[in-house]
Amino acid sequence: MRNTCIFSFLLHVLPAICGNLLRLRPANFTQYDIFATWAEAEAICQGSNTEMVTIYDESENDFFKRGGGWIGLYRDSISDPWKWSEGNQVEIYSNWRDHGHGHENCGLKYRNEDTWRTDDCTKENLFMCYERLILVKENKTWEEALEHCRSLGDKVPADWNSWYDLATLMTEDDITYALQKAKPASSNDVWIGLRFLGHAWFWAGGEEVQNQDVPSCPAFRCGSLEKNSRAFKIRDCSERRNFFCYRRPKSI
Repeated sequence: MRNTCIFSFLLHVLPAICGNLLRLRPANFTQYDIFATWAEAEAICQGSNTEMVTIYDESENDFFKRGGGWIGLYRDSISDPWKWSEGNQVEIYSNWRDHGHGHENCGLKYRNEDTWRTDDCTKENLFMCYERLILVKENKTWEEALEHCRSLGDKVPADWNSWYDLATLMTEDDITYALQKAKPASSNDVWIGLRFLGHAWFWAGGEEVQNQDVPSCPAFRCGSLEKNSRAFKIRDCSERRNFFCYRRPKSI
């Protein structure tokens, strides 16, 4: 009887796991219907603890299709490579209308288009800011936090083909990003999607737990990220703290 109860709970909490590991994907974006230069737009985004839009692949490009204005692409001169303002990463995926060969040095896109254009960085355009983790500064238990994150999926367009969960942090880059986003939290650590059930650790989003330094027989069964270190902490699930939500495709 006990095994049956545990199995039913696992089905309720954990979606099906289908293999591929995903980095943090864009969780949401804000469309600013005000005009600003590229540099002014970057300052506004960063002042709100967000970034100008960065796009790594086709699915992310589709996610931002409804928005328009400046994105985070820039180059220092027409002979230099295009970079994303977030981390100054050189562009790998691209979807330029003109192959990025224009004479201007900043990137933008029009609403309801998936191609990008070059424009004069000093020109004023609309812009978008985004984030890959949503910090919720409300103190909830782990279960309440999970319910809150999953309810966010009811508020997005159906064609985004995604849902929300307590955050999965798979890579060192994920953790570095999360620590930066956790700074405004009102609790010393924040709930993430790490949970011990049925003699094993799981991520609430369905990804496999790999190479995480967590105990195999824990006294407590829910995971958090301490905002002043890179360590995952194992906590009593009934404790209340801030938490991270993230977006993942429904196909995982």
